[in-house]
Amino acid sequence: MTISIPEVKYIIKILSRSEQHSSIRNEFYSFFSSNKKLKKNRKLYNTVYHLTIEISRKKNWIDEIIRFQNLKIDISSEVNSRLISFYRLMAFLFFEEEYLSNPPDAAYFKRKIPDIFSHTNKKNHRIIASQFDKLMSFSTNNWYDQNPSKIKRLSMKFFHPEWFVEYLSNFWPIDEVEEFLRRNNDPKESDLRVISDNKLNFNQTVENLIEKLKKNQINVDQDSQFRDILHVNSINKIPIISSKPFLNNDIVIQSKISSIISHLLHPMDHELILDMTSAPGMKSSHIANLMGENSKIISVDISKKRIFRLLNNLRKFTNKMFSVVHAEAGYSIPLPFKSNSMDKILIDAPCSSTGIFWKYPDHKWHGKEKIQIYAKIQQDLLIEGLRVLKLGGIGVYSVCSIHYLEGEAIIDTVLDRIELLDPEWGNEGSTFPETIEKKQFSEKIIRYCRRTYSHIDNTDCFFIAKFKKKS
Repeated sequence: MTISIPEVKYIIKILSRSEQHSSIRNEFYSFFSSNKKLKKNRKLYNTVYHLTIEISRKKNWIDEIIRFQNLKIDISSEVNSRLISFYRLMAFLFFEEEYLSNPPDAAYFKRKIPDIFSHTNKKNHRIIASQFDKLMSFSTNNWYDQNPSKIKRLSMKFFHPEWFVEYLSNFWPIDEVEEFLRRNNDPKESDLRVISDNKLNFNQTVENLIEKLKKNQINVDQDSQFRDILHVNSINKIPIISSKPFLNNDIVIQSKISSIISHLLHPMDHELILDMTSAPGMKSSHIANLMGENSKIISVDISKKRIFRLLNNLRKFTNKMFSVVHAEAGYSIPLPFKSNSMDKILIDAPCSSTGIFWKYPDHKWHGKEKIQIYAKIQQDLLIEGLRVLKLGGIGVYSVCSIHYLEGEAIIDTVLDRIELLDPEWGNEGSTFPETIEKKQFSEKIIRYCRRTYSHIDNTDCFFIAKFKKKS
């Protein structure tokens, strides 16, 4: 891959802004949306996107190279955050496996330092150049010689936080941990969900869609258990999003596991259903497709920006009754609904995203402290959901996290108020049986709750519990 100096500058700007403000994806889209002329240059757009996302995904290994070479840089200031972003880009280009066979010209980048850092004086250019020489002397073999720990090596090899690798090693043999980490990095094959409110002619609708997709060179297999899920044997989404069924809102790209969550709620007629964390509306619209004509779904979200996307998707994907509510569910603020008023609830809770690191690579580096923060929000959501759910009402709780603090431990706190139900799907005994401290979870959790794993189920990692309110 060749990379120009303007591209280097754009990457440095996006990386340094993400260091101080928000996620790498948000900064990337924000940068190009404010530079529409640049966005039209597809080669530049794709190159910058690929490199910024990959650097974010492999940040721990890249930063380990910088640390190992003793590049002493304080990233607290904006100038120094640009410096660290420059060194991260260089470490990626020169020391990642895919570039080792044909790395770019180091001398070229060294010569261009004054152009890249035109805002600094010549003295700083000399310092940056000397640090650059130091970075280029890194040896992978030297690093391995000085780091015999299997946990640390796996962390660096598969670009996962060390605490996360150590967490998994409490439950699985190290060989299985390695296989999981490998698969947890891989993009998943696409699944499609058929969008239709019409239950009477549904089979014919699906058959027609499959034929239309074939004409677009998209071969799909219909799921044997859930008829509205189609599996595509490809990770390439471009043919899908340019096909007529997609453009006509007859299908939407949605993973099988996400679609299954709506099915487990088993929407019926004459029901009031609450989706407590709805945006962008994929599950809400799916529930609307599945429910009866006389039912209604209420979709809640905390974000005003996401509410507009939620509303737009519901209007596009269903003609059933729905309402959208902006409320802060799960943040110690009660929902604006009466107690015991909902027939069914879905809590697809915000989480650490440890089960979909391939999709959101920058979430890896939020730190394990985030799990405790999310667990508090999840518990508040579940307690508030139980308040508004009728006695005997049905609920589904789900998270795309592989940590038991966000799954088994959350359900464990309300076992006296709910009856866990058999979801009639997935593998019994797939959950974690105990905590790291060897505290056993209830047999009911092990029997009725479900987990999916990337290395076993070839899908995103989810925890799912279906329950009935008993008090």
